Amino acid sequence: MVSMNMQTIGLGIDLIEYESFDGMQDDARFLKKVFTIEEVSYCRTKSDPLPYLAARFATKEAVIKALGQLDENIFYSQIEILKRENGSIKVILKEHPHFVVKVSLSHGKRSAIATALATRA
Repeated sequence: MVSMNMQTIGLGIDLIEYESFDGMQDDARFLKKVFTIEEVSYCRTKSDPLPYLAARFATKEAVIKALGQLDENIFYSQIEILKRENGSIKVILKEHPHFVVKVSLSHGKRSAIATALATRA
C-alpha cells in the first residue's frame, strides 16, 4: 500500500516474450550487466529459469519506465528484484534510496509482464 504522504512519480509496465529473451539466460556478459548475483542464483533454483529471469527483466524495464520522468539515469544493475520469504517482491534501488517502487510481476507460458509504481519517499 502506498502512503498518502508519498508523491507519485510514475507508473511503468513491460511485457517480455520468452522467444525474444531465449538465449540470454546463457549469456554471462548479459546476465552480469543486467542482474545481481542474488537474482541469477534465485532464478537458477527453478527447473526452468527463463520465465523467472524474463519476469525480473520486465520488472526492471517497468521500474525504469516508472522513474523515466526524472533527470536521473537508472541502470539495470542499480535495480535489484528480490523475492521475500512471504512471497512478496522487494525492489532495491541501490543508488536511489529516496524512491520507493512497488511492483507486480507474473509469468505465463509464453511471456512475462510487470508493473511498477514509483513514489518519492
